[in-house]
Amino acid sequence: MPRNRILPLIALLSLAAFPLRAQTPLAARMQAFLREIGDEPNTELAVFFPRRGDWTWVQTARDDNRGGVVKRIGVWRFSGAETPRVIGEDGPACSSFDVLRGGLGPFEGRFGMQARMNRGPWRRVRGTRFVPAGTSDDSPVIVEWRREDGVWVVSAFGDLDAYQPRVLGRPRGPFARDTVGVPEDAAFAAADWHVITLNGLRYTRYGSPRPLNEADRARLARIGVYQRVSVFAPREEADWPGHVYLLTAPGQFQPYESPHGGRYVCR
Repeated sequence: MPRNRILPLIALLSLAAFPLRAQTPLAARMQAFLREIGDEPNTELAVFFPRRGDWTWVQTARDDNRGGVVKRIGVWRFSGAETPRVIGEDGPACSSFDVLRGGLGPFEGRFGMQARMNRGPWRRVRGTRFVPAGTSDDSPVIVEWRREDGVWVVSAFGDLDAYQPRVLGRPRGPFARDTVGVPEDAAFAAADWHVITLNGLRYTRYGSPRPLNEADRARLARIGVYQRVSVFAPREEADWPGHVYLLTAPGQFQPYESPHGGRYVCR
């Protein structure tokens, strides 16, 4: 090949390879961030956030009762100095990084559960934005980065919550703890059971009924019945569960959550 053609080709290959080399440190930073989520305490994540500049939290919600419609419910901006308070215990964004002990957490759409469920490398879709593996480019669950003093820091993250509809009428319940004489599949929960009560707490339905794999099913204990419908909870939370499951059909479990029950990693 003539020399005057080889040189432009080498230059073109060098330019093509440069973005890949440039992405590597940021991709590694992204993976390190994801690995830290779910460990205690949340405040250790602060090292990934700005120290001087602001960062943004974008909240969206999915309404599974209306075909999975997603809508934005809030955009919040915080200074770097506020980060430990915001993501720490009782902070407004603490539950975004919440991961329930045992892995059966109710916040399946929130950031912490997305990080746990999507173990593969997140995709870089445009600029410095990453989305979970297996999601679309316009996923509401995101992390965006920027440089501060030569270090990649989080400039924005977005999470996806389950929309909790306003329910008219009285909640279902309370449940009886005694399950003697009631077969596990004696009856099934109705589709309009949006809110249930247990131990004086309200549990709101989220998502759709789903089958549980054998390992997850083995970690559930039957803790009561309501109108012959079996109620399940993680074994380690049987007394004050953060979420419960009701049978809606053979092998199908409808999850419900309560922000006041259970033991969460939100510290």
